[in-house]
Amino acid sequence: MQSNVRILLGLIETCNVFSLFIETTNQYNHYDRQPYHVSLNQSINNDACTRPTGDLMDAKKFGFVLAFAYNSGIGIFSKGFSNSLGDIDPLFSSNGCIAIQLWGFAYLAIANHYSLVPALALVYALEKLFYAQHWIFWMIEYGHTLPNLIQSDPITGVFYAIYGAGDIGFMVFFAWIAWTFRANFKSK
Repeated sequence: MQSNVRILLGLIETCNVFSLFIETTNQYNHYDRQPYHVSLNQSINNDACTRPTGDLMDAKKFGFVLAFAYNSGIGIFSKGFSNSLGDIDPLFSSNGCIAIQLWGFAYLAIANHYSLVPALALVYALEKLFYAQHWIFWMIEYGHTLPNLIQSDPITGVFYAIYGAGDIGFMVFFAWIAWTFRANFKSK
């Protein structure tokens, strides 16, 4: 378990370094060294490339950060990436939980650039659709066991009761981002 925690801490540190790198290198686009709000090329919608201004992050960026935080909760629910969730559903084995955390880092990686990569947001929506449908089918088959599960292991029981609802919400969010910036699907 300690090695899993060390892996997670290393991933978090890597993400922090990566975010700092992205922030420092992407203040200007690399085509004409103009401020970022200038269109990267003629095929990309200027409105979609406008970098958020002001001290507060915009709602769309916040959605990506929130999706990262939501996926990061897997470390708590899995009790430090142990196999506690995987004992109930193999999808959430220790390795499966680490993969969920990695998806969270992927959401965070484009939080500042979501308008430029709507196809990636669509991939995120499909990933969330996979987990949402898995949860629905699990609830149909095993939902009746939730009261006993919550009583015997509240953290695990709450996870299985709620995870799919959050995935459905983020699936809609990512699909909305892909739809909103669909003009940027075709770049030359």
